[in-house]
Amino acid sequence: MENENVTSHMVWGSLIGFYAILAFVCLGILFSANIWYGADSIQARLNLKGQTVTSVESKDRNFFGYSEISVIEGAKEKRYLVDTNMLAMYTFHPVE
Repeated sequence: MENENVTSHMVWGSLIGFYAILAFVCLGILFSANIWYGADSIQARLNLKGQTVTSVESKDRNFFGYSEISVIEGAKEKRYLVDTNMLAMYTFHPVE
């Protein structure tokens, strides 16, 4: 009888541990995913950096890699690769 309880506790403990690790991995991927931006926030961030963005033309979201955006800056269209996360940290890389 005691061996059955020990085995049962070991199985449940292992399952709980497995699902806890799985949840942390999934949350880590979700929080660092490159999907946490909108057109308004992109425009505001670029304007803070000194650019004069009048509108965001297109957004090509990429979950794991850089997302690509196209903006109207002055009279020209420019493209940027954007890296974002859930904490609203943005990194822009101009595409030449």
